[in-house]
Amino acid sequence: MGRKKVEVNPERGKRLKKLIDESGETQVSVAKILNISPVHLNNILNSERKNLTEDLAYAAAQHFSSPDKHININWLLGFERWETIEERNRDLNAAIKNHYKPLELAEMLISSNGYKICGEQPLAGIALLSPSGNMRLLSSKDYMKLLQSVNDSLREKLSLIFVGTPIE
Repeated sequence: MGRKKVEVNPERGKRLKKLIDESGETQVSVAKILNISPVHLNNILNSERKNLTEDLAYAAAQHFSSPDKHININWLLGFERWETIEERNRDLNAAIKNHYKPLELAEMLISSNGYKICGEQPLAGIALLSPSGNMRLLSSKDYMKLLQSVNDSLREKLSLIFVGTPIE
């Protein structure tokens, strides 16, 4: 029995390389900080045989974060579009201030949890991609039910904070 083939996400290597380049650090020094060999790091950056794991992404996010810029591990892993936690919070706050429709906020909450809404597929419905890379096609009706469920759950949780009883 051979090894299980690891599917490499090239976006992870590109994003880590961006952080390294912006920091001005050498790959050798970053490899030492991440406790991996420079060859291993090079394989990750070039998407050759090695994938950026969650543990390494966490260590890299910690290393490249600063008091005013917190690297978003979900961005580093290729699950979100926001490079920093501050960017994600800014966009979510702007959505709330701009009175986005509740279903649009539900979509933002779904994507902020690492899921990607890949858009409508002809004759199939809505494609939803999980953080682990699994894709499911939902009918438009089931997708709307999911968004409404997220919205209802959030509304109920918020009502418990302010009133102590669920809203009807």
